[in-house]
Amino acid sequence: MAPVPSRCRRTAGLAAALLTGLAALGGIAGPLTAAAEPSPPAVPSPPAAGASSAAAPAAGATGSAPAAIFPLSEVRAGLTAVARTVFAGEQVEEFKVEILGVYEDFAGPDLDVILARLVGERVEHTGVVAGMSGSPVYVDGRLMGALSYRIGSFPKDPIAGITPIEKMLPLLGMPAGDRGARRPVLVDPLRWSLPLLPEDALAVVDFLPPEAPAPAGGYDRAADSAGMPAIWPAPGSAPAQALRPIDTPLVFSGLDPAVLAAYSTPLRALGLLPVQGGAAGRLPAGEPRPTRFEPGSAIAAQLARGDVEISATGTVTYLSGREVLAFGHPFLRSGFTAIPFAPARVLMTVASLSDSFKLAAPGDSVGLLRQDRLTAVAGRLGEPAEMIPIRLSIRTAGAPSRDLAFEVFDDPVWSPLVIEIATTGSLVNAIDFSLPATVDLRASLRFEGHPEVRLQNIFSGSGAPLNVQQTAIRYVTSVFSLLYANRFETPRVRGLDFEIEQRPERLYTVVEDLWLSRTEALPGDALTVRVFLRPYRGERVHRDFDLQVPAGLSAGPLSVLVGSGQAFQRRDQRLTQLRLAQSESLDQMIQVIGGLPRYDGLYLRLVRRSEGGVLRQRLAPALPPSVLEVLRSSETSGDFAPHNEEVLVEKRITLDGAVFGARQAELRVKGDSS
Repeated sequence: MAPVPSRCRRTAGLAAALLTGLAALGGIAGPLTAAAEPSPPAVPSPPAAGASSAAAPAAGATGSAPAAIFPLSEVRAGLTAVARTVFAGEQVEEFKVEILGVYEDFAGPDLDVILARLVGERVEHTGVVAGMSGSPVYVDGRLMGALSYRIGSFPKDPIAGITPIEKMLPLLGMPAGDRGARRPVLVDPLRWSLPLLPEDALAVVDFLPPEAPAPAGGYDRAADSAGMPAIWPAPGSAPAQALRPIDTPLVFSGLDPAVLAAYSTPLRALGLLPVQGGAAGRLPAGEPRPTRFEPGSAIAAQLARGDVEISATGTVTYLSGREVLAFGHPFLRSGFTAIPFAPARVLMTVASLSDSFKLAAPGDSVGLLRQDRLTAVAGRLGEPAEMIPIRLSIRTAGAPSRDLAFEVFDDPVWSPLVIEIATTGSLVNAIDFSLPATVDLRASLRFEGHPEVRLQNIFSGSGAPLNVQQTAIRYVTSVFSLLYANRFETPRVRGLDFEIEQRPERLYTVVEDLWLSRTEALPGDALTVRVFLRPYRGERVHRDFDLQVPAGLSAGPLSVLVGSGQAFQRRDQRLTQLRLAQSESLDQMIQVIGGLPRYDGLYLRLVRRSEGGVLRQRLAPALPPSVLEVLRSSETSGDFAPHNEEVLVEKRITLDGAVFGARQAELRVKGDSS
């Protein structure tokens, strides 16, 4: 049969033949564990000559040779093929596929997609199923490719796209890449910021200096309510009826549905279908773990495992010895990656008009995915994964304490988000979701060979409890992502520890007003600064600061600033960004993070306008004009950034609970002759 000429392939009429039964396939591979070097799993052998045009490779074959390849050049409309996938349990089943034609250059130059219609009672009921990605498609027993694409939502016909196997195989020859190669610098210190609760908008606008920039662009987790990397598409950016990758079910076990709802929209925009697993998303204790692993078997990419489990379900396309290909499209678009994978048992296939999906539970890890590319994910059996251990201790008034341990896969973009979702979900489960919340947080980040990063803060507010809990955890993951994706080195993460105490009450105070005992003073004079505060549902109170004007000041205006730690953090954001950007090592960045203000603090600052700046991470106020001119020259501009404020005095009072808001007043210093 001659190949169809390029650019001249055309679709043909749809065949009327229906699949009358689903073939039960054997070929159970022996148990595989991550602890021991696995034997190669059962792999289908090529068929004998003269096999029927719709035949798949014989099941139960014990040879390690992969199936022969059906080349793209032989694909034509009207061919009948067979696809293999799992609908329930571990049993691989077959259904017919009718080839409609080739969508040339769909994913880029020379990246064609084969269009097909799924045929059979089951698939015509479910349509294209999320979790079917990677299901191998055979013609004459030869492997054509992997089911990988679908048409929009609510299609009337189960139309799918097939990634040609010829476009997937090159991934097996790609080098794995070292840890540094798969960790580009993603967090720009000049665009980094910490999350703030909405209450901090109270009385802060006039408190901000004119040059304070608003967060913009880049990897700004604080500005993104779902914590998603801003380098990915915005929700709703994909055309509704475009040919797009089949959704990947992302099964969450041990998390509250409200947490999944908070992240659902951005995850869906990335082709990930959040599925609440609950007890169904993990296998009961004592039940045999899934071990079957062959083309058509379910595969789980494990993002988190332990007391919290998060795994993505796809299908194995190709096995050759220990080499594995799956999905037929990208998963997280990571390029080089390191995601553990496991055989999976499909607990059920849920049919839906909009999004049919497989609910699956993973077994024990058996290998590592090393490539996450445009045409597939690729991995190798028997390779262990280097994971990030997480320990979480939760104390909640009126409820039993909880200690959880889990580990997440090692990735600079996705690990912070996975940690955020898993930890936030655990907090929500530990308290009645309808109650308000105050969260006392202590966290420790451990990077090998560097000082331990200790974070301590308190979070409260008038909003929904999830907002408070999410902000508390994002405070930690924002710092983690900044340090993890630094530009100096690829640190090994030895673990994150969280100690959290939750109180089912709102515990915060708002700064309402400010009064100075005098508005003019001489250098060396003392005065009282009285701050009026309003505790949540409490009477107005005041706290006093004793302030002494520094000696030796020249006459002129000073500003007295009083506010919350969050307000000063927001005011100092540009200064913090500059110091981070001018850091010369990861240790220096950790030092900057250690100086961040606490949210339970009421802060006072006495400041004056001053021509100065930040020089190699250090504040340099009140510089002579000649020095400024040299520092602003092209030779030194990379080490210097202007900063026109000098802090003369700073004090702090610790309150019970979070503090919001800020106020300022002017104090005039008189000369000796005034």
